[in-house]
Amino acid sequence: MKFRSRQSGATIWQMVSIGFLVVILALLLMKLLPPYLSDLKISGALSSLKKQAATGPMSRKEILIALEKRFDIDDVKNVDLRQDVIIEKRGRVATVTIDYEVQVPLMFNISALMEFNHSVQVDASD
Repeated sequence: MKFRSRQSGATIWQMVSIGFLVVILALLLMKLLPPYLSDLKISGALSSLKKQAATGPMSRKEILIALEKRFDIDDVKNVDLRQDVIIEKRGRVATVTIDYEVQVPLMFNISALMEFNHSVQVDASD
């Protein structure tokens, strides 16, 4: 009967490397997940705006007030209604576009820039 004379398995340096990668990925996930969850709230606000506009046409001011109320309820801080929300009216249809960026500092002088863009069409009044 022959026995193996060599051991198999991971060395301490391989375990340290794998642990380091796991820690880095976990930190990235913890830093980048909140902006994506906030983005889900913003897309939900646009969906509710479309449902609300289905009951009757909305003016520009009503659209902004509805978005502001929804953002206050959902605690959305990433969107500035004056700069990031664009309302383009063509006839009886308004296109509401939310285009914004989120810059997340990761470590030292390294940051992640995430760009988001959502658009929905609603019935508009004068």
